[in-house]
Amino acid sequence: MNKDFLHNVPRKTGAEETGLKPVPVSQVKVKKIKPEYIIEKYRKSGIELTAEEAEQILELLYTLTTLTLKDFFSR
Repeated sequence: MNKDFLHNVPRKTGAEETGLKPVPVSQVKVKKIKPEYIIEKYRKSGIELTAEEAEQILELLYTLTTLTLKDFFSR
């Protein structure tokens, strides 16, 4: 099957899809999660984390969230 067939299909993306006006990413507030919350969630799954490891996980999650929001609102 030709994987390029979707390139010709017009589609709405990002904010157009929802009908919302674009907002600068700097104005989007992302709820801060406490490292203790991450530690507890991992502990329930049988994984022990240090506070430093939890901070690193949160940093990665915030980075991915910011990149996703920038991509979504730039379309």
